Amino acid sequence: MADRKVSAAASSTPAALVGESWFSRTDAILVAVLLTLVTLAWCTANAKWTAAEWAMPSAYLDPEKCDVVHALAMMKAARRLSVCMM
Repeated sequence: MADRKVSAAASSTPAALVGESWFSRTDAILVAVLLTLVTLAWCTANAKWTAAEWAMPSAYLDPEKCDVVHALAMMKAARRLSVCMM
């Protein structure tokens, strides 16, 4: 009887779950759906729907995306400033 209580308590511990799968089929489907949605959103945002469009690099000089150029210039200036201060 004592062995039965120990085995029941042991079955609820994480060590007993080692043999079980921690990644279910539902999890795999959800990850695949999420990756598909993210890929479709990125392709839509960057207009990458044909092979010819994939051959051209993404340019971040459009008016709606030009804040990237400013941010990168500020990072470069800050880096140069920190090097000069040393």
